[in-house]
Amino acid sequence: MLTNNFKWSEISVEAYKIIYNEGKERLKDAINDSENITNKAIKLLSAILSLFGIAVGFIIQMNLKVGYNSIFLMPLLVSVVILIFILFPKRVKEYGIQPNTLIPKKFDSEDDKEHQLELLYYTAINIIQERIDYMKRQNERRTKCFNPILIIFITSIAGGCTFIYLTFGLM
Repeated sequence: MLTNNFKWSEISVEAYKIIYNEGKERLKDAINDSENITNKAIKLLSAILSLFGIAVGFIIQMNLKVGYNSIFLMPLLVSVVILIFILFPKRVKEYGIQPNTLIPKKFDSEDDKEHQLELLYYTAINIIQERIDYMKRQNERRTKCFNPILIIFITSIAGGCTFIYLTFGLM
């Protein structure tokens, strides 16, 4: 909900239009951010699953015991589970507003057409603000989960290469 530091009924229709258009753009940005997080998570999930497959194949080919080497596999499995939580369910708010949601309850009682337009803008701006806030919270939550996984992935690659080098001198 918008703050009431001033009287919303005293704002001109042109100002409402500007606020509404800026709100729509910000909502579009928040939804694009969500899509970018999803795309990055899909790429990282593909890379982690590839690394996991390579690690399992290496362990099988070298006839290594899985118990000790599971230290390298467990962070990858945890990363996959967390990435799945980032990807599913992906909750995204819509760009548009349904007409029955947009029209305020006291809309029909207004005789002044100018005031009706103000009511519509005010309602739309509030709905857009709620959606922006929701998308920001979702994006922040998903980003907080994503960054540690990236660190785990890079550490797993470095740890795996170090393990192979120290154990077999293959690199």
